[in-house]
Amino acid sequence: MAVEDKINKKMKILNRYIISSIFTPFITSLIIFSMFMFFGAAFEKLKFFSKSDYGIILLLKYLLSQTPFFVSTIIPLSLLIATLFLINSFMLTGQWKALLAGGYKPFDIIKPLLYFSLAIAIIHFIFNETIVSDAFLKSKDIYNRELRKKQNWEIGDNISNSFKINNTFIRYSVYKPDKKEFSDILIEEYDRYNNPLKKIKASSMSWQNEKWILKSVKIIEYKMENN
Repeated sequence: MAVEDKINKKMKILNRYIISSIFTPFITSLIIFSMFMFFGAAFEKLKFFSKSDYGIILLLKYLLSQTPFFVSTIIPLSLLIATLFLINSFMLTGQWKALLAGGYKPFDIIKPLLYFSLAIAIIHFIFNETIVSDAFLKSKDIYNRELRKKQNWEIGDNISNSFKINNTFIRYSVYKPDKKEFSDILIEEYDRYNNPLKKIKASSMSWQNEKWILKSVKIIEYKMENN
């Protein structure tokens, strides 16, 4: 039992050492590349915002809203750079050979990297779902509504006025990203043989509390004739 405890203790020390070794280059590259994107966007948009009476203030609001998107974009690249940096450092300094000579298997050394990468992937997903999308829509709202004075900018930016979920087709007139709401909804449900099952009309549809909420709903159900 004592031998097992010593092995577990050594593995914990190795795990902490490798994770701490990759964490610093990961954060450093994340900050540096995010700053590059931040200042690049600042120079790119400066000529547009400088024409406004509140140009600098609007530009800062816009860039701060864009920052989560910059960070999200850079996270995979930063993780790759940090991993390559760590492996290269271990090879050049002889730590890789020393760890193998000390009885560690290659997987023992790589395993903390896999755990760290998995943790970053989960954090990245949550970050995208909870912060990035809202902040990015806020930046578009600042650019269009406050700078260009285009109050109904979301109408013109719709790429498509319909989408499909499984065997359900959803059509809408307007999507309002600030409210996460679709207006003038027509939902058509079909079976696997493309026979119509149900048609639903609604004035709006919004995502609230992990479910779709419809307002002013009218439902038309189709009766299938048995052959």
